[in-house]
Amino acid sequence: MKKLITVGAALLATITLAACGSTTSSSSGPSSAASSKSASKLITRTAYSSIKLGDMGNNGDGGDTLKDLTAKYGKPESSTTATTNGIKVDGREWNNVEGGSDAKLIVSFVNEKAVGKNITAMKTDRKNDITLDAYNKITTGTSYDDVNKQLGEPNSINESVFSGTTTLIAVYMNKDMTQFATITFTNNAVSSKTETNLK
Repeated sequence: MKKLITVGAALLATITLAACGSTTSSSSGPSSAASSKSASKLITRTAYSSIKLGDMGNNGDGGDTLKDLTAKYGKPESSTTATTNGIKVDGREWNNVEGGSDAKLIVSFVNEKAVGKNITAMKTDRKNDITLDAYNKITTGTSYDDVNKQLGEPNSINESVFSGTTTLIAVYMNKDMTQFATITFTNNAVSSKTETNLK
């Protein structure tokens, strides 16, 4: 169990580093985000949700392939390669994401099969800011869909699968971008949460 958590956390960290523009082993540079948004099919929230992840502990079996995603969304703008607990993980970044200029999709592959995905700066349907009171009503065990009904859709999502456990980290931001809640779901149920500057 401890190894599962360690490797799963390492994969999420790898995806997050790629999303922040960091590389751990090797990389190829990005092209213009503006040109890619217009040249390739726009990646929506629904498209992101449809990306199938395989289990990293099972060589990524069942996950969408890099070829599949390239056919759907165009050639990735950049790539990274890292080694996590002896497993080679390749990251690919697409910038043709529906959202702000910083919106991007990172998918991590093992044996060219998707095992993790991260999307940032998405458009949301949130009409009101998230309050501390609303945050406090989110309890351990609440489902992802129920949290979204209470807070609105997240701005960023980071998801991976390892040894049968799906971990999803969702970030819900207010308009000023300095107030937000970060909620972790394990197998679709809240397992932990943190907030920053909510009132």
